[in-house]
Amino acid sequence: MNFVLSLTIYTYAVLISVSETTANEDIGKPAPRTIRAAEYPDLQSAFNALPESGGSIQLPAGSFELEQPLVIHTENTLLVGQGPATHLINMNEQGQPAIILRPQNRMTDQTARIWRVQLENFRISGNPKSGDGILAEGINELSIHGLSIDHNGGHGINMIDCYEDPRIAHCLLTYNGFAGLNIRSGHDIIVSGNQFEENQDE
Repeated sequence: MNFVLSLTIYTYAVLISVSETTANEDIGKPAPRTIRAAEYPDLQSAFNALPESGGSIQLPAGSFELEQPLVIHTENTLLVGQGPATHLINMNEQGQPAIILRPQNRMTDQTARIWRVQLENFRISGNPKSGDGILAEGINELSIHGLSIDHNGGHGINMIDCYEDPRIAHCLLTYNGFAGLNIRSGHDIIVSGNQFEENQDE
């Protein structure tokens, strides 16, 4: 009994220490936010409302035509839809992706990375002249779950230097112009429970 009591007290002390450390690291940073995209004039405005500390973007049901890519550059970010009822349609015909996940300074610093971006529960479709469904570059611990990605002119998902622990699970990747999933540079990769059909891999 004494041993169990002592162990419990020790664990409690460790938890307090970790919490205090995390709090100290976040001092001076704006708190993460929950963004309801339906309350903004367009989806990119909702994405831009996230602070650098990240947060959650909740996409409503509906079809949304995109002329330019939606860009996320914040880490600790969740983008979640209402299943197939949330449909992003890439209308671009200049080879642009529907969604770009990329650190803000990646174009000038190829070593730049952000951590922990998650996409869940929506559909992305394109056209023969559009680009990738999702272009992710320099994202560590990227997680993509439950997406339907179809008829894009490029890859369904194109991951470049998403090195640390990417996870792609339970997605439907069909009729994309190149590979359903293209991975360039990564390790400890999980690709599980996905379905691939009629992608034109090169």
